[in-house]
Amino acid sequence: MKKNLYLTVFVLFLGFSFMPFPAIGAEKVTLKLNWVPGGDHCFYFVAKEKGFYKEKGLDVNIERGQGSGDTVKRVELNTVDVGLSDTGTLVVARSKGAKVKVIGMIYSTSPNGIKTWKGSGITKPKDLEGRKVGVPAGDAQRVLWPALTAANGIDSNKVTLINIQPSAKAQSLAAK
Repeated sequence: MKKNLYLTVFVLFLGFSFMPFPAIGAEKVTLKLNWVPGGDHCFYFVAKEKGFYKEKGLDVNIERGQGSGDTVKRVELNTVDVGLSDTGTLVVARSKGAKVKVIGMIYSTSPNGIKTWKGSGITKPKDLEGRKVGVPAGDAQRVLWPALTAANGIDSNKVTLINIQPSAKAQSLAAK
């Protein structure tokens, strides 16, 4: 009888050892993107789909961004674990006392820029005076606006900044 009990326990143990179990105790991590998911974010999604995070004991939730400024705030408020942000936005936040830090770089130079129609007469930043500029509230361009105006001698009182939704940038430009 004892021999059968040991054999049964051994067979059960052996059988269970080959069963796939979900990762026990996988650390939940929320990654906040800087923007709407795009091509530059694909490797985060591929890593999740291929199980690379899971292999390292991570259960990663990827959230869409609302702009670098918003992402930095969310990381500082500890409502997300890690976020993607324009470095300039993070530097501005740190200069104001934010307790956030850079742990890695994706771009060696910022992809930020001002987009306008050819023939608009805007060829340099100073040409924005007297114009309306659409930019989301939490966007890196909004956060860095004071630095842009100071570096280019722009009177910021002569430029009207209009709040737009992050997803409406291209549509706003197309609508003129």
